[in-house]
Amino acid sequence: MKSALFFLDSYSNNYYAQSVDDALELLHHFKVRNTYDIFRGQASSQWDVVSSLERRGVKYINSEEHKRSMSVYFSTLSKNKTTEFLAQRHDSGLAVAQHYGLPTNYVDFTTDPEIAVFFAMHNRPTIVAEHTCSIICVKREEFEKEVNNAKDKFSSETFAFPRIIEIDVDNLWRLQAQKGLFIEMPLIISQNEEILSFENVFYRFDRILFPYDANFKITEINKIYPSQKSSLEMILDQYFYNLSLQKFHEDFVKDKLTEDNFIITPGNNDPNKIFVKNIGKDASWGTEENWIPKPEKWGQVSSSNTISITIDATHKREKLKSLVYCLFVKALIDLDNARAQNLTFNIEIVNCQNKDVVSNILQEGLERIWNGMRIYPYSIEQISASSSNYVALIFEDYKYKFIENDMPPQKKFYAEPLYIDLAVFQSESRAYVEEADFFGCFRNKFADYLLPDILDAYKNKIWFKIFSNVSNPQYLFDFNKLLVLYVEQIIPFQVFLRGAKTGLPIFFSPFELTSVGPN
Repeated sequence: MKSALFFLDSYSNNYYAQSVDDALELLHHFKVRNTYDIFRGQASSQWDVVSSLERRGVKYINSEEHKRSMSVYFSTLSKNKTTEFLAQRHDSGLAVAQHYGLPTNYVDFTTDPEIAVFFAMHNRPTIVAEHTCSIICVKREEFEKEVNNAKDKFSSETFAFPRIIEIDVDNLWRLQAQKGLFIEMPLIISQNEEILSFENVFYRFDRILFPYDANFKITEINKIYPSQKSSLEMILDQYFYNLSLQKFHEDFVKDKLTEDNFIITPGNNDPNKIFVKNIGKDASWGTEENWIPKPEKWGQVSSSNTISITIDATHKREKLKSLVYCLFVKALIDLDNARAQNLTFNIEIVNCQNKDVVSNILQEGLERIWNGMRIYPYSIEQISASSSNYVALIFEDYKYKFIENDMPPQKKFYAEPLYIDLAVFQSESRAYVEEADFFGCFRNKFADYLLPDILDAYKNKIWFKIFSNVSNPQYLFDFNKLLVLYVEQIIPFQVFLRGAKTGLPIFFSPFELTSVGPN
């Protein structure tokens, strides 16, 4: 080991390294010898190890706002089949909250020294001249020993004690990619409303200190922050995106955040107001268990294959759709174990003026369609149909993009385009569909179930009288008909409108929807 590394203080066990390379060498030395086994990177050696909740201060910790926001968070998780396990497992729920920026008393650590160095270098302060980064080092065995000693010392106290929390949250790929775990750092508040230092009360961390190096490249950021999203992460993205909109709204109108005004529920879903009797969901919907995505590990899907496709822009829409459909079916059938992989696409376009722009848009959109649909029980043919319709939609929009007075894409695609809202509890998405196709999805003998005044509205296409009272698709639609519409129109147009903006929700399964209806 290089002599540049030296022991600084017998009490604090801080080490100085002359460069980030020296710090990495020392970290690997410690890891191999089991000197430390848990690490955390911090961009400044001046920062204490504190939780995001502690940084908010005592006033926020004791506030109704904090209690209310966490209550809404766990309540909302419990109302979705994909996320309800997070509400039932408190540690998992808080782990997700921590990763998405809600204040908790969890502090992120990792078992991988290189990832700790990445965070020390990546999250640097604004002023970086001559500043020193740090890696917090923990020996699990010693940490737990010190905590046990503290329990003996403070046996008469009622406050909680620190824990190392190592959990594998199903489908939380970001946690898996970062080889993450947490230290729960309980807050001890003194009689004069001050938070006591964790290191003074429980455990003093050891540190490796080294200078920031702007030129150092440690790893690809995609290995730390996966660009692909699991089914769980897509839903969580939707939740936290909507939460940010709610906060933006609150800053202006000063409303209180409550469960009732936070969760979006277009229509009150009271079938008694439109149906002759309470008919319940249509029998065609069957069981939704098959539509709940199975857990996947990031390591299993991170090494993806690439599908290369060449598209001739001169083809008419129907021929283009047919050719792309056939190319997709063949490519996906030929690929071993395709459903277990996040695929990437290499799209080559010929005879197109704007081919680079169109190619990039297609690649991003097709990856989102594949990675969104593959986890549900869609057939290869259905995924290919959705993909080919998306390709045709993009070409309809971009082939004549710069022609004066060019019409909107939905007008090119549909005779009578209908703008529809889709909602999943707290999140919304939108799409265009052919009006006749949408209302053709109503359940069998739909008119026979309607109250007289609603029947009149139905015959006269006064749709708001139906959808303002019942918007749950399981009451209104035949599942198999809606599924065809979903594959051929709703998914492609959602992706067209949302594109690669992964923070915006796209709903890939009809079973996800709590509400659907005309805008």
